Amino acid sequence: MKLFPLNHKLLILPLILFFSCNEDAQTPNADADADAMEQIKNPPAQDEMPDFSGQYKQVDYIGRPETTLNYIIDGADQDKFNQIPATEQSAYQPVISNRLQQMHSLFGTTYETNYLGLDLIQFTTLMSKNVLQVSLKGPTSYADLTGRTLNDDVIDIMLSQMFGGKTGDRFNGQDTDSDGTPDLPILVSDNRNDDRVNPSSEFPYLELPIDL
Repeated sequence: MKLFPLNHKLLILPLILFFSCNEDAQTPNADADADAMEQIKNPPAQDEMPDFSGQYKQVDYIGRPETTLNYIIDGADQDKFNQIPATEQSAYQPVISNRLQQMHSLFGTTYETNYLGLDLIQFTTLMSKNVLQVSLKGPTSYADLTGRTLNDDVIDIMLSQMFGGKTGDRFNGQDTDSDGTPDLPILVSDNRNDDRVNPSSEFPYLELPIDL
């Protein structure tokens, strides 16, 4: 008996919505991109700068893409999580842990210690702090939680840490009974090709506009 019918994609549609990201979205307006690049390289004179005076408040954390949307479903909790200091966000570890377990339960499984060696408590405690770790030693890699390079596929890496287990590809469409039909869903990738990821070497490191 198959663990998942052919229409299992319908079951993971909500997950795909959570995991979707515009990290490699296409740029429809080349002229607008060129104008933006020109303004960055040649900023307006001080007397032409916009007025940023007023009161501001923190409304969103972007240390880890999609962290809030993945793990915190309630809108009021999302707002509160995004407005408190990162040092207080670990209070949401139980919420994040429960959510991750719920997502695994959709497929009749439980979270497995991931390829970083982080068990459920360790991983969700880390995820509860929506900040980007940076290591001053060794290579920078989002996969190793030592930082983030411009070419890191952060969504696939995040999914592998969530669902990949010890090998990083626990749910990767495997054919468990060798009948030629995948028995497990693909949860460790958003299936977005990264062949367009080619940032420039100069600030602000934007790619050339895509001609549609």
